[in-house]
Amino acid sequence: MDTCVRNGYYEEALELSSYVKQLERKHSELAIIQSIVSDVSQCSQLMLTQLLQQFRTSIQLPACLKLVGYLRRLDVFSETELRIKFLQARDAWFQGKLNEIPADDRETL
Repeated sequence: MDTCVRNGYYEEALELSSYVKQLERKHSELAIIQSIVSDVSQCSQLMLTQLLQQFRTSIQLPACLKLVGYLRRLDVFSETELRIKFLQARDAWFQGKLNEIPADDRETL
């Protein structure tokens, strides 16, 4: 899963995460399963960070929608929290773009 997350294969990473959750429900008493669950949890945190960070870049609407879908599948945030995270990240990107505008040009806006 780590390789999938680091290379941006989020769909595959989410499938692996889902499978590990099934294994955990069936065999939670096994130490190896607990170890795998722990590793997958760490990878999920990395994926969450990467997904949220992408909202702070110059991405188009279809990519934003795909990212929101991934975040929904991670099931970390409520719908309201997800909307707030999205708006905060996009606002940070937008404010950065505004700050890149020279002061002379800002007065004409």
